Amino acid sequence: MIESSKKVAPWRHAVIQKVQELDLVLGLIEPLTVSVTFQLPAPKALKREWPSVRPDLDKLLRSTFDALTMSGLWIDDSQVVALMAQKQYATGKKEPGAWIRIESTWTTAKGAA
Repeated sequence: MIESSKKVAPWRHAVIQKVQELDLVLGLIEPLTVSVTFQLPAPKALKREWPSVRPDLDKLLRSTFDALTMSGLWIDDSQVVALMAQKQYATGKKEPGAWIRIESTWTTAKGAA
């Protein structure tokens, strides 16, 4: 399989490196809820409030989830049962990148209907 974007491999590498730097617990096995905000570089002439242009949000998520799997953070991205994702421009003091929050969905309540 050949990547359609030259930016995918460096992005995956950056995500994997960040997971390693943060010294997170690896090998999560439970169902997960994920929230991701992608901060995209703002164009010099900002004509719109939201980045409703390429890259596609689903492609950003796919490459990020693949990197999180490759990093060993979780076993497989099929564990994600709830997702909130958005992309916005990195303006002001914001740096391009992503804010990722991963939470376990396991509850202590048994037999809830």
